[in-house]
Amino acid sequence: MIHKNIIKRLLASLPHLFMIGALAFITWSCNDTMEQMLKEDYSDNSSETYESGHVLLIVMDGASGKAVQQAYNISKTPNLRAMAPHSKYSFNGLADSKKDMVRFTNDRGWANVLTGVTSHGIGTTDEVTDTEKGIEQLYTPSLPVLLKQKNSKLVFSLYASTPSFYDAFKKDIDHAENAGDDNEVTEQVVGELQRSDKAPSDLIIAQFDGIRKAGQEEGFYIEQGGEIVATDGVVSAIQTVDGYIGQIMNALKSRPNFAGENWLVIITSNYGGEPIKETEATYYYDYLNRNTFTMMYNEKASTQLLLKPSSETLNYEYYTTVFSNKKYAQILDPTLFNMDTQEQKNSYTLQFMFMTTKVNSSGWWTFVSKGSGAYYPGKGWAVHAQYGNYNIDAGGRYYSNAPVNDGNWHVLTFVFDTEKKKLRIYTDGVMGSENSLPTTLNDVGDPLIIGHMKDSDPINGPFCVSNLQFYNVALPEDFIKKNCGKTRLEELKNEYWDNLLGYWPNDREEDFQKELIYDYSQYGDRNDDSHPNHMHWGNGEREWLTGSSFQQHVNPTPNESFYTAVFNTVDVPYQICQWLGIIVDRNWKLEGQGWPLDYSSMDKD
Repeated sequence: MIHKNIIKRLLASLPHLFMIGALAFITWSCNDTMEQMLKEDYSDNSSETYESGHVLLIVMDGASGKAVQQAYNISKTPNLRAMAPHSKYSFNGLADSKKDMVRFTNDRGWANVLTGVTSHGIGTTDEVTDTEKGIEQLYTPSLPVLLKQKNSKLVFSLYASTPSFYDAFKKDIDHAENAGDDNEVTEQVVGELQRSDKAPSDLIIAQFDGIRKAGQEEGFYIEQGGEIVATDGVVSAIQTVDGYIGQIMNALKSRPNFAGENWLVIITSNYGGEPIKETEATYYYDYLNRNTFTMMYNEKASTQLLLKPSSETLNYEYYTTVFSNKKYAQILDPTLFNMDTQEQKNSYTLQFMFMTTKVNSSGWWTFVSKGSGAYYPGKGWAVHAQYGNYNIDAGGRYYSNAPVNDGNWHVLTFVFDTEKKKLRIYTDGVMGSENSLPTTLNDVGDPLIIGHMKDSDPINGPFCVSNLQFYNVALPEDFIKKNCGKTRLEELKNEYWDNLLGYWPNDREEDFQKELIYDYSQYGDRNDDSHPNHMHWGNGEREWLTGSSFQQHVNPTPNESFYTAVFNTVDVPYQICQWLGIIVDRNWKLEGQGWPLDYSSMDKD
């Protein structure tokens, strides 16, 4: 607003004939500015008909983003198409990117959308009854309950096609209807929007179950020409729901004060239905039961289609240690991680990633060892690099003939197979040699060490070692080829997780410059610094390195940002809070994020 002293000086300098006009102009400008501020930031309890914001949330059960896109592309969704120019939307949304589960349930999808968290337990197995927790066991407060804590004057409506949805979320709803089917839900939502004697609710929730029912009756997907596609029944059901959405949008836009009410329309699926077979996928994006469609519409917004990020260009981000000369880390207890191969009780696999920080460097380095000696161990083993290649010494020298000094990250795997009495060596998932199993692996009285070998003094490094793994099983070749470059194994928990006796990532930002290299396997304890599986520094000298690198054979487990590039269903409550002007309470522990809509003009009125 213009300062009053400036107004006085302006008026004093104007001819008398223009005083009245100038005063009127300045007063109008100030009032207009204040009115805009009130409209944008504050609720108005006066007789103004302007509303600060309303939300219409439409939940489509079992409508995967893939299925909706299929219907969209063949013009079966004319109403969604009509909304797209004023929407931020995605066919690659996620029902869940937090919980590692193969099967994803309809009830869990509901809980994620209406609570904004994934920690509610719905869809998981009850430890007492050994049964799957259904929506009737939801004790996490829903969004309407949380909103009423902040503003008891907010008004909510809920129209449900499914009785269990109605029962789970009717608490703190001012007007709730168990409609019985999608058509009745549509009529009731339209009826509320067409009322002229009463303002519409601040939040209207409509749940459609027809798509999920069609999927249950006819199947959600079929294989066609080597590709998984949605069934005709599901596509037809999506077309029907699109018609319902069209009726609702027509009623909404016909409201006399539609422009002033500032509606946000959120259309989302709760989960993607049941695939025709269980999928073994690397990324959450690859699970069809987690694939969702989400659209956020506002009449004044411009269009934006959100695409999932490409896993093929996912960089390996590391926060790690540089080992060189006497800079090493070790397990203090030398009895840990020995190999008992003589009685053929167990086979073993050693695997780690490494990178030389000086390209084309040469010399005699020790990457990882459990043995002692001037250059090679009398007992035990040591992985060395010599003149650009690496080898493992274990009562003999076994060469890889693979380059190691190119400055790139590589994955080395050593399989000690007691059943076949073989030592197999892999570089980046490809076997380079197969040899007779060494006989000097047992009863080693030396500790497991990264970056050094006991009693030796070679010219080491500089190099980095990360994701060191020690298994009590001979990993099969197909598994190594597929998984050797994976990181964050404690999140993946693959089929050999129980055989992973020790796992030292040494690449995490949260561990950067810490006093220990932590064992992240289930047999270690990241929260206990005194645990014997953790590695301790050999001396006080340390050097650290951070970076980001793309390697074809390194497949890092993506961090959270990889999955938040598109809508997650837990984003819905957070977005609604923002639109209604509610400050999210930290105690709610909402896991989602808000999505700013893009506008073609800064003036949204």
